[in-house]
Amino acid sequence: RDRPQWQVEVDKISLIDNRLRYISGDAQPVEGIFDPNALNLRQLTLQAHDLALEPGSAEAHVEKLQFRETSGMDLKKANFDFIVTEEFMKLSNLQLQLNGNQLRGEAGIDYASLAEFLEQPEGAQVNIDIPQFNVDLADLYRFQPDLKQNEYFASLAKKPLSGSLSAEGKISETAAPPPGVSGL
Repeated sequence: RDRPQWQVEVDKISLIDNRLRYISGDAQPVEGIFDPNALNLRQLTLQAHDLALEPGSAEAHVEKLQFRETSGMDLKKANFDFIVTEEFMKLSNLQLQLNGNQLRGEAGIDYASLAEFLEQPEGAQVNIDIPQFNVDLADLYRFQPDLKQNEYFASLAKKPLSGSLSAEGKISETAAPPPGVSGL
C-alpha cells in the first residue's frame, strides 16, 4: 500500500500572548497541581522558523516558547533546534528556564530506523551533553503532591540541585558517570 506523499513547510510562525485550554472529561485546572487532562496556558508565546514536516522527517527551530499554566508552571524561556529523521533525532542549542529550574545543552539519538527505535529503544545510541542544570525539587510537588509527606524528599527539596551531565553509548549499556551535582 502506497503512503500518501505530503510535505509541510513553514517559514516563520509567531504567536504572541495567546491562551490555550485543553480539558478532557470532567477534569478542571487546579492551582498548584498539574493535571495533563486539564491544561490552561496563558501568555503563550511561540516564535519559530524553518519548520518542516514530511514522511520520514521533521524539523523545527524554536526561538522563543513561553507560557504560564494554572498549576504554577511558568515556562520563562525555551529555545532549541530539533530534527528527527529515519536514522537520528537531535535536540541542540537547548536553553530552558521553567520556574526555578534551568538547563542548557544538547542530546542526540542514533538508530537503525525510527520504527525500530520506537519498538526497541534500548538498541539506539545516545549522546547527552548537559553542561549546566539547576533543579528545584520542590517543583515536583505539582506532579506528585504526596512527596510533601516524605521527610527525606522534603529535606532534599530545601536546596536546589545543580551540576552537569554527560552520557554516551548504547541506551541498554549506557552507564553515565555520576553527574556533577551539588546541593545534596
